[in-house]
Amino acid sequence: MPAGAAVLALRRAAVQAEADAFRTLFLEHSGAVHRFLKDLLRDATLADEGLQETFVRAHERLGTLEQRDRVLGWLLGIARNVSLELRRARRRTGPAGATSAVSAPPRRPAPSTCCWGGRRWRWWSGRWPR
Repeated sequence: MPAGAAVLALRRAAVQAEADAFRTLFLEHSGAVHRFLKDLLRDATLADEGLQETFVRAHERLGTLEQRDRVLGWLLGIARNVSLELRRARRRTGPAGATSAVSAPPRRPAPSTCCWGGRRWRWWSGRWPR
């Protein structure tokens, strides 16, 4: 096997080992992180989004983890920051499903618009008088 192919094989093995290690990390701690996010956000959908973002950030910053025995605390710190950002975003846009524009309350029609041929339409019941 040429030297270049051996280096490539070692890199592939290292990437696979890292992926397996991160998968194990996720399987071990995702339940606790998800519960933590649900408690902070009080919304299961946002907690799911926060869980995903937490582990994306953890994967990006895996090299910054100094104490390997404190993984859960490190993950919960990331999750806390993510939850604060999600709360701020929710506050800016409003709760899910709500429209951003505040609708005005329905106005009562003017008496002149309720008349038809000398009869008044009963706007509050939606029926014509008999």
